[in-house]
Amino acid sequence: MRHPLGVVNSALSFREESWRFICEHIPVSIEDPLPLRSAAYWYHWNNEAEKKAELTYRVEDVAGVLEDICARLGCAVDRSVLDRVPTDVNTRRRGRVFHLTEEALERLGLPPMRRVWMRSRNAARRDPPAVGWAQIRSFDPALCDLMLAKAEEYGYRP
Repeated sequence: MRHPLGVVNSALSFREESWRFICEHIPVSIEDPLPLRSAAYWYHWNNEAEKKAELTYRVEDVAGVLEDICARLGCAVDRSVLDRVPTDVNTRRRGRVFHLTEEALERLGLPPMRRVWMRSRNAARRDPPAVGWAQIRSFDPALCDLMLAKAEEYGYRP
């Protein structure tokens, strides 16, 4: 899981086909305002994931649960992998274009290019204004309260 506002703001850039898929699986409509859809996505998607999950953890806490993850998977613990895992995966800084380019370079056996990272980072600077708790509350106070409670349950400080 990730901090709710990080996910909400990231979801603002989802493509229409992603929203169609999401709207088929959680109680939200493609007609709802984008900030409301994004907030509902975080809350309801996490609830659905919890129903299926054997283990949940915050993305930023992966180092602390690595042994548990490896034990559940039946594999040896190799803490050196933590040095190779970027902490900004699935953030606006490393968005879709970055990941597609990174994957293509990897498949071709080419080293990652710094220019691709810079272009991705510069694109992130053009993001729409951030959605905060006040805006979510203005769309749906009950959802906002549910999200705040869930964020606290996950150990995030709203």
